[in-house]
Amino acid sequence: MDAATWPAEFALVGFVAALGIGLLIGVVRERASVPRSADRGGVRTHTLVALAGAAAGVIGTVGVAVGGLFLAVLATRLRTGSDQTSPVAEASLLVTFLLGVIAVRWPMLAAALGVVVSLVVANKTRLHAFSRHTLTSTELHDLLLLAAAAFVVLPLLPDAPLDPWGALHLRRLWFLVVAIMAVSSLGYVSLRMFRGGVGLIVAGLAGGVVSSTATVAAMGERVRGGSGSATAAACVVMLASVASTAELAVIVGVLSPALLARVAWPLASAAAVGLVLAVLFGLARRSERVDAVRLAGSRPFEPWAAIRLVGLIAVVILVAAIVQDQLGRESVPWMAALSGLVDVHAAAAAVAQLVASGRTGLTAGAAALLAAQAASALFKTAIAASRGGARYGMRVGAGLTLMSLAFLAAMAVN
Repeated sequence: MDAATWPAEFALVGFVAALGIGLLIGVVRERASVPRSADRGGVRTHTLVALAGAAAGVIGTVGVAVGGLFLAVLATRLRTGSDQTSPVAEASLLVTFLLGVIAVRWPMLAAALGVVVSLVVANKTRLHAFSRHTLTSTELHDLLLLAAAAFVVLPLLPDAPLDPWGALHLRRLWFLVVAIMAVSSLGYVSLRMFRGGVGLIVAGLAGGVVSSTATVAAMGERVRGGSGSATAAACVVMLASVASTAELAVIVGVLSPALLARVAWPLASAAAVGLVLAVLFGLARRSERVDAVRLAGSRPFEPWAAIRLVGLIAVVILVAAIVQDQLGRESVPWMAALSGLVDVHAAAAAVAQLVASGRTGLTAGAAALLAAQAASALFKTAIAASRGGARYGMRVGAGLTLMSLAFLAAMAVN
């Protein structure tokens, strides 16, 4: 449907969003303006520009072209009438106009972007200090490396299987490399930004949402590098496991509500045990006087360590696919266990789909989830021991084993 034929109520929402965007960005620019003689667009200017953008969006291509031309003339007059050389004023006017155009079609998206733009404009001093003083050359190098891996290399890789069993997908494996580097970076930033116990909590929960396996590996690298204690790293892993269990419950619930009802108590029990262990490890970490900044280490991630780990995972995936091909798909617990060695969420999704389609029962599905979680715990323990040493591996292994036992006990009682 063309913008000109939209109902008035729909267009009104866009104009309201554009009005809010103009006011918000305009207020920020008004406060940032240095003397009024050098004013380069405040509340009134940005509000009118945003509304003009919304009107141009309704009119169509001609309206956007005319509005853009007028905006270019306005920006030129503002620049020639001021001694200031910063292009922020012109850029903010352009973004405000474009967000007004977007608001007619996607008001929520435009409003969200308007908030982001306002935060960027308002935090000039902090952003400059961060880029010039806080961010080290090593951190900048790793950030650019992560961006290249995610936005340059990943889209270019094929998503076709490389083996006869259809197990190894180059793009998916590289995505895991990116995930490991991203989780390590999240932990690094969290530990340095929040410090103390809050840093551990944020690092663990954020890492668990992305990949608990990657969190185990990333924390192991920090322990092996001498950046922190095994106890503090194990605390992060337990928190990541709690977040991962919650995510698993969401996946199962979306695909098979009946299966979620069957395993709700076991999953809750496992998460509760993980949370208790995280608290205990956190208290033990205090007695050791471990600094969260020291645990973060000197750089966000080790790229070759991530690549080596994914190479190991690829071998496990291939072996699991060969074994599964020999055993047959009728053995659901075996299939879930082999899949859970690498990704418990993928195994849970497969089991939930089997239950939802009626190809297996609730009891067999619950048993398959237990097998997947136990296999995942075993594999993560092996990663922890190989990446972070025996002490780290023992703590992670004990914690994950207790979570699996809690799952088993709750399932037996239920």
